[in-house]
Amino acid sequence: MPVTFLSPQELSIIDNCLILDATYFIKGGTEKAKERFTERSIPHSSFWDINSCADPHYRLPHMLAPEIIFAHFLAGSRWKNKQPICIYDQIGLFSAPRLAWEFCKREVDADIYLLAGGLPSWEAAGLPLTPGSKIIEPSTPNPDLWWQDSFVASYNLSEVFDELRIDPQHSAQIVDARSPGRFNGSEPEPREGLRGGHIPGSVNLPFSTVVKDGQFTNDFNLNGVDLSRPIVTTCGSGITAAGLALALEARGAEHVMVYDGSWSQWGDPAAMTPISL
Repeated sequence: MPVTFLSPQELSIIDNCLILDATYFIKGGTEKAKERFTERSIPHSSFWDINSCADPHYRLPHMLAPEIIFAHFLAGSRWKNKQPICIYDQIGLFSAPRLAWEFCKREVDADIYLLAGGLPSWEAAGLPLTPGSKIIEPSTPNPDLWWQDSFVASYNLSEVFDELRIDPQHSAQIVDARSPGRFNGSEPEPREGLRGGHIPGSVNLPFSTVVKDGQFTNDFNLNGVDLSRPIVTTCGSGITAAGLALALEARGAEHVMVYDGSWSQWGDPAAMTPISL
């Protein structure tokens, strides 16, 4: 299911759209985002906490939630079957694609939109802002609104290890969405205690290079990535990896998965994983 971008003006005239703020700050997480949401938000929007709607069995941030947890959050949003959904973040285009990716991969029966440029573009367009009041809390799912769950495309640590053992001509391409400095270890990781560098054999395709004017661009440099072969995207913690996955799919890639643990898992010294600089 493709994701479509809406301009602020287009969103402002759509009737009956569920508008979700899915902001996550690397420094401050969703708590900082919720605080800012209560200060100013798009009218009638709700805050979806990607750290709360997550797998509780992992200490890593915002790992994909089991189906039942996601269903309870979807019920808490008061989404109605086939109701269009528009997702934004307070940064511009950073964490919103993560939630959009999850909605798409779970095949939620709705048109999924991203707000081009997020809250900054809405504000720049002179559209109204209001203090946000609805923080989504889990609720009992309505069985009438249950959807046909699909395989949520994500990779775990052992699967990435398996890919590294396969002949490079037949294995999935591992594509890293972090900045070049973080990829080559010359720039410190924002999460304390992580090693620098990248997964051996991976390719650097920074998320910043696939975004233009607050939305995905169609002419970014693929840096040698073959869209006809399977791809596994990775980043710091699975957020921009999901955005990169959507951008690659928009370019025509058909087999894209996300390494959900990303560098938060691979770069942990306790993981004892190989690293290249």
